[in-house]
Amino acid sequence: MPKYVVLNFEDKYLSTHKGAADSTIQVLQRRYEQTKQTRGLTRLFVGKNSLIEHRPVELNGETIGFTTDHTRITQIRTDCARAEKIYAVAHGDPRTPDVCYTNSPHGVGVVRLADYTGLADFLKLVVPPRETVIRIALVTCYGARYARYQRAQVDHTGMIADDDLRTSFAYQLFKELVEGRKVKLTAVTGKIQHETTQGCALVEHEDMTKTWNSPRRRGLRP
Repeated sequence: MPKYVVLNFEDKYLSTHKGAADSTIQVLQRRYEQTKQTRGLTRLFVGKNSLIEHRPVELNGETIGFTTDHTRITQIRTDCARAEKIYAVAHGDPRTPDVCYTNSPHGVGVVRLADYTGLADFLKLVVPPRETVIRIALVTCYGARYARYQRAQVDHTGMIADDDLRTSFAYQLFKELVEGRKVKLTAVTGKIQHETTQGCALVEHEDMTKTWNSPRRRGLRP
């Protein structure tokens, strides 16, 4: 049974907050559990697609961060080890390409969760290496946008210079993850949301999607 895992870094554990992550999860459920589920005799042997959500963020006093609960980490690792694709959902800001954010525990705005090294360390903890390629979608606004993010300075619809690529959160995250793993990571350079009818991603019109693939990267060396 193919599994698709959502690591919801926007909402903390047991939170009832409804936000961007929830709409993403609803779209993915429709895409995999309804539209793309196997049918007919094939379903008897292959089974039905399933989407699993984990909320790995917790509040410890006034400090918000990744869970350290061993039981929860073990379950997340078990699901990620068998996942067809992993979606890492967090908030991003084009002005701070080294940092991802989570919803404020006080219910207003967002707060810093981790830099790319911190997120990579947690992902390496819960996504074990394997022989096949690990497919990760970074569902983060401006996740692949660069330090020189202004449209007037960078042509986001054309070929982007390697030096600019290396400054994005997504590439720096990929660089941390790729050692000892075969990873394909996809991120977008603009603000992202999901269209609920078709289930497709909607990205700001001047931006484009970037993919980093560890078996065959386009010459960028970490």
